[in-house]
Amino acid sequence: MPIALCGIVAVLFAFLMGRRYADTRTGVYAALIAGTNPLFVFNARAMLGEAPGFAAQSFLAWCALSALCPGTNEATTGTPRRTWLWLAATLVAVAIAVWVRGAVLGALPPLIAAVVVASITVPGARKRIELWIAIGITIALSALVVRDVLRDSGESS
Repeated sequence: MPIALCGIVAVLFAFLMGRRYADTRTGVYAALIAGTNPLFVFNARAMLGEAPGFAAQSFLAWCALSALCPGTNEATTGTPRRTWLWLAATLVAVAIAVWVRGAVLGALPPLIAAVVVASITVPGARKRIELWIAIGITIALSALVVRDVLRDSGESS
């Protein structure tokens, strides 16, 4: 049952991201596409345990994008306090994603995607401290992955 609930949570985050950056119709389409993706449906039906990873990645993407990219309407544009709360939520989401799927599969893909999207689409993003904090988190996670790969002996691989 928890795996199925995580699948529903992942679809919910897809809806929330679509609604935040476009409109409700886009959110519905995002949820529909995420929920009917063959890989997603297969993992959910077979109860393979990937749904918690999907939910953690969705949560991380939602938090990071909310911190780095202002929304399209007045209700979703961030005040400085709200932006810092989203950054704190992003750190929590990074910890959850690393715990659920590890740094390489869990945290780095959505975090890198959020940094790239913010760098490309947000005017003046390179002047914002939030972007540099997210880049720092991404570099730190990448450095930890490289360190662990270098320490790994060939016998355990």
